[in-house]
Amino acid sequence: MTLAAPAEAVGTGQAPDKAAGAAAPSASARGIVGAFETRPGRVLLILSVWAMICLGAMVLLFVVWRLTPPGTLGSVTPNDFSAFWAAGRMALEAGPVATLNPATLAPVQLYEPATGGREHYFPFLYPPAWLVTSLPLGALSYAVAYPLFVVLSFLGFMAACTLIAPPGALARRRTTFAMLAGGALLMFAQVYAGQLTLLWTAALIASLALAERGRPVAAGLVLGLCSIKPTLCLLLPIAVIASGDRRYIASASVSVILVAALPTLWTGPEYWSAWLGALAEQSDRAGNNIESLRGMLSWYAVLRDLGIDQPAATAMHALVTLTAAVAVGIAWWRAGIPFAARAGLLLIAIPFASPYAWYYELAVVFAGMLYLGRAGWGRSPVSWVLFLIVWALGGFLPFLSSIIEFRYLMAPLVTVAFIAALAQTGLIGQRAARLLG
Repeated sequence: MTLAAPAEAVGTGQAPDKAAGAAAPSASARGIVGAFETRPGRVLLILSVWAMICLGAMVLLFVVWRLTPPGTLGSVTPNDFSAFWAAGRMALEAGPVATLNPATLAPVQLYEPATGGREHYFPFLYPPAWLVTSLPLGALSYAVAYPLFVVLSFLGFMAACTLIAPPGALARRRTTFAMLAGGALLMFAQVYAGQLTLLWTAALIASLALAERGRPVAAGLVLGLCSIKPTLCLLLPIAVIASGDRRYIASASVSVILVAALPTLWTGPEYWSAWLGALAEQSDRAGNNIESLRGMLSWYAVLRDLGIDQPAATAMHALVTLTAAVAVGIAWWRAGIPFAARAGLLLIAIPFASPYAWYYELAVVFAGMLYLGRAGWGRSPVSWVLFLIVWALGGFLPFLSSIIEFRYLMAPLVTVAFIAALAQTGLIGQRAARLLG
């Protein structure tokens, strides 16, 4: 089986997704993406992009302004990027293994707002490749490194989303995908978190685009970069193997080995054993502290909050992971499923399957929705509500966690998105496809 898909099916019909120069189907036939390609839709996109850029700039300026003094040790924003920056700075001073030790890393992340001192600690739980990548960030002052990382992540994600458009698509259509990403208020949560998810998703989209364009070796090499965030990689081997393309499988395997081995030459093999120990400690810490699961969107977090003990919740969530794995395997193995539909299913299934998916993983779900939209998804009211919740509200819901139980909303939301992806691939019945398609 080759990775390049047959002509794109739109929804449950058979109208092809037109390339450059061909007559395009109507906006209503193309679902969500088509609606935003109309004149009113493009005006809304322009306004949304402008609002997101202004809002993001205000947030970054506020963050830099309140650092006291700017860029010095002990002056960071309490978010995930503080772990990247602190690890990059401390790795050269105290050694790579020291970055996994809370006693070493926590003092660098001490956040002291003007209103009074308050300690926050974000652990660094990444393999050697991301530690090596964090070294240049740690060499900069925090006041420079944080905005730089956020802007590059934002632009990289927008650029990657242009690749979601079908091969040969007009530049106008590629721009629509970029603007849908850039104008999503979902990005506000990414600015706040300073997480790796946007860059990770961009790498996965690039790999999928190369695979679709008949370049499986390059696709596999890029896919190996995704191994820097292992918690989101559960389903990637299944999709690659199910595709049946030996070149994709081989190049991805080689890339994963190189991404792991080359940085280990600097960190030393002892980093891996220390990393596994830190992962186990963090898993126990998170599993036994329900409050620490507040920002998660997985069913595991819901089950734990309902009082189910950690082993039972883990076992029950394994059924969710198995369901996602089977669906992805069938979609990537079965011939005749449009590439955009199977790519959308993979992206949405990734956070659905992961027990430790956090609120910023909604960016992966959103990218999956863009793929589904390319395949014609978004003709039912339910699909529009689902899309708009993620696109417009996903960036703010995490900040309402003190008012609402975030996970009780997001776990069902991601589940509905997963079912919608199943409908778009034809793995479930026509009735669900009409309701969610």
